[in-house]
Formats: sequence, C-alpha cells, structure tokens
Amino acid sequence: MNDGTQVDKTFWNKVEVRNSDECWTWQAASTPRGYGIYTRGKLGKRRVYAHRYAYEMLVGPIPDGMFCMHKCDNPSCVNPDHLTVGTCSDNLRDMVMKGRSSRGERRWCAKLTAETVRQIRKRHAAGNVSFIALAAEYGVSTSAVQLAVGRKTWKHVE
Repeated sequence: MNDGTQVDKTFWNKVEVRNSDECWTWQAASTPRGYGIYTRGKLGKRRVYAHRYAYEMLVGPIPDGMFCMHKCDNPSCVNPDHLTVGTCSDNLRDMVMKGRSSRGERRWCAKLTAETVRQIRKRHAAGNVSFIALAAEYGVSTSAVQLAVGRKTWKHVE
C-alpha cells in the first residue's frame, strides 16, 4: 500500500485518521446507513462512497461489479486495512454471518412475528386448520403461511 494520504487533501481533511489498526472515521456527509459520501470533481459533480474512494486511492482499483466491504463493520471507516474487495455474494454472506441481515421481525414489511410463526406451525401440524383459515386469521396471504409452515421463510424460527 502506498502512502496516499497526500493524494487528495480535501478528502483527508474529512477523515479522523488514527493508527493503522483502528478505524479511520469519515467526518462529513453520509448516507442514512452511515456510509461516507465524498463529492469530487469539478463543481462537485461526482459523488462516491468514501470507503471505496480511500481504497482505490491507497490500494488500487476496484474491478467493475465488485464490492468494497468493511471487515470492521463500521460503515464510516475509510481505513484501507479494514476494507476488502468481494463479489455481491461475498458481501451478502458476510452480512448474514455477522447478523446484519434483516430477516423475520427485523424486516420493515414483516407482518408476522417469530411467536406467531410458531403458533401457525403448531396449529397446522395439529391438522385442524387450513392455510386459508390461518392466513385470514393472521392477516397475511395463503402463500405466506405455506412458506412459513414449509420453512422456506422464517427458517431461523424453531
């Protein structure tokens, strides 16, 4: 890694740089999820993610279609030692392994809870109620009930 800290002084003025094993925190504009946004180019026409820009400046180009991922799980970090390049699948696998995926009740559109899924599965296993009746009772589609009972969704619920 070259010492690119002098490459773009405007960029580095917006970063709290610490020693190499700590996060270097982006101090300017960011997305609602905390990823730094850097506007570069004449008249501020090109917006880029700060962590991607830092990686490319200090390590090298990120191939088209690849993701720049945080090993530290700190979206505001621009320390290239905390960043790695991977595919979309790598990024999703990392998110799931670290418990950051939105599944079950954490999904913004969830209509069921882990407890209601347990109830639905138990009642269906008893054999005295149909998917249609359960769907109507819990205010969801029949397919939502079928998928939950068949463990295609809500796999994490015992």
